[in-house]
Amino acid sequence: MVFCRGCGKEIHETAPTCPHCGAPQSAQGLSSTSLKSQTVAGLLCAFLGAFGAHRFYLGKIASGVLYLLFCWTGIPSLIAFIELIIIVFSSPQKWAAKYNNGQLMPPVNVFLKVLVLIVPVIFIIGILAAIAIPQFSAYRAKSYCALSKAELKTAYTCAQAFFADNPTATNLSSVQLDACNSSTTSAIEIISGHPNNLIISSKHGGCKTTYYINSEGYISEELPYSSAQEPEASAPTAVPDQTSEMTVWSPSFDCTKASSNAELLICSSEELATADVALAQVYEAVMSRTDDKQALKREQLAWLKNERDVCTDEDAMLKVYQERIEQLSTR
Repeated sequence: MVFCRGCGKEIHETAPTCPHCGAPQSAQGLSSTSLKSQTVAGLLCAFLGAFGAHRFYLGKIASGVLYLLFCWTGIPSLIAFIELIIIVFSSPQKWAAKYNNGQLMPPVNVFLKVLVLIVPVIFIIGILAAIAIPQFSAYRAKSYCALSKAELKTAYTCAQAFFADNPTATNLSSVQLDACNSSTTSAIEIISGHPNNLIISSKHGGCKTTYYINSEGYISEELPYSSAQEPEASAPTAVPDQTSEMTVWSPSFDCTKASSNAELLICSSEELATADVALAQVYEAVMSRTDDKQALKREQLAWLKNERDVCTDEDAMLKVYQERIEQLSTR
């Protein structure tokens, strides 16, 4: 069965005229195997249009070859999408006149028409989402970073309040800080709890940056190293104590700012002061050639807190200094 060239109704393929409208039919009609289906052409164009599959199907061999040659440029894909719209939404009569010698074929499948309408919408939504989602994520990350810095500032205020209420305190613990600053969404950590060498860090899960605040209240993205703990290579010199006849030896830090038991012990011993200066020289040499300076700073802070500052006598501290110097000298 074929379709009438005049009215489009189904008639027998051998009928010379249409029994419905009387329109004459082509005496040399195409066989059913050579008729070109709009639905098939549309599907080929939709899924293989970039390679010219629909052009080969419609007998346009030359243009199909051009599609294959330039498919890597993306231009055939754009042209194929335009052709897909033309193929799907062309009337059956125009399609029959152009490709089937006037013989009508069944209309395009409704599913294919819906697909052609939906795909551009999905494509546009995808482009908008690709632009909007990163912008939203960046904005949210900035808000988390701002929150992390705000909570770090609150923790610093709590630390200052603690030292103001406890003027004799030489160290701030996390328990004491949490008692004042418990409702935080960031991970607050005390790296150094000494009042003159205070270092607190803050890291929010939604922010990639870790922020640090020092005893002066300055916030930075790099781990600070307080001036009272920063080794500064210098030779030990005798400094007269204004309040006693005892000689105070100057290590790598300013003894007038010393407040912890460990720092006072170093300032009262020539051997410890000399060892402190030697360690400062080795530390500076290792720092100048290491790639991960932040890791070395964290390691030095941990050594000060967990090994040096726990010593209560000169011999034990001198041994700790010698071990640290040997450890750094091997790097």
